Amino acid sequence: MIDKQYGKYILICDYCGEEREFSTFDEALKYKRENSWKSIKHTDGWETICEECRKEIEEL
Repeated sequence: MIDKQYGKYILICDYCGEEREFSTFDEALKYKRENSWKSIKHTDGWETICEECRKEIEEL
């Protein structure tokens, strides 16, 4: 997810909790796309997954 905290945008992996901080929402979104983070839709909402967690899930 991308969460706004104290004027900063935080990209958070919903699996491992890894965080990246950005000045704008667009910067966070750009990083997410360029670094293979993915959003997965579930019946109760969306989850954001970092590249490492995504690789682990795909190996299962």
